[in-house]
Amino acid sequence: GDSRVLDDEGRPHPRRFALGPFTTARSSGAFTRPRTGGPAFRQNDAAARAALAFLRDHSCRGRLAS
Repeated sequence: GDSRVLDDEGRPHPRRFALGPFTTARSSGAFTRPRTGGPAFRQNDAAARAALAFLRDHSCRGRLAS
């Protein structure tokens, strides 16, 4: 998944994401070394992609243009 928080009916919340040890995501339980493609990095990357896609799809296009 993309780390979205689920509601009582199991539906993903459109704007809430959760990362870290207090989630149901699997973790190795140890520090992941950089450039190893560890599970924690993959989870964070997936959450970042989902958050960026949300921002892209819901941006205020042209509103901040000067």
